[in-house]
Order: sequence, then structure tokens, then C-alpha cells
Amino acid sequence: VESPTEKQYLLKNFLDIWGQAVDRTSFLTHGITAGHSVRAYVGSGLYGGDPGTILLTPHKVITLEYGPPWVTPASTYSFAAGE
Repeated sequence: VESPTEKQYLLKNFLDIWGQAVDRTSFLTHGITAGHSVRAYVGSGLYGGDPGTILLTPHKVITLEYGPPWVTPASTYSFAAGE
């Protein structure tokens, strides 16, 4: 996150910039239908709270998933030098 001020940012801050939401009723531009939900993962761990509260830090791997069906997300990512 690049910012003119030293501050901690959450996933919600990023999504707000793009005019998107992830909560109990919506997943980005789609409504959540009966029998479905959103899961958030940080690395390989299932995130139990509101996805919007995930703290953004360098190279943190965040996966948002709408389902079922569920797919095991990748827990690592190889960032290029300088990223």
C-alpha cells in the first residue's frame, strides 16, 4: 500500500476505493444467494472474521471465495523482485 501518510489499511479500504463490498449480502458486484457464502483465507488459514477487517501488509496472500463449491486456495505466491 502506497500512501502519503503512515497508516494501516484494511481490505475494506481497498475495496471501498473500487466501489466494491464483501459482506453477508454481497460479494463484489454479485448478491449472495441462498445456500452460498463468502470465505476469506489469509495464507492457508480460514479467516473467521469479517473479510473487510483483514489488515493489508506486504506480500500477505488473501483469497476471497464464493461457494460452495469450495476450492483450497494457494497459500503462497512468488512475488517478483521489487514487488
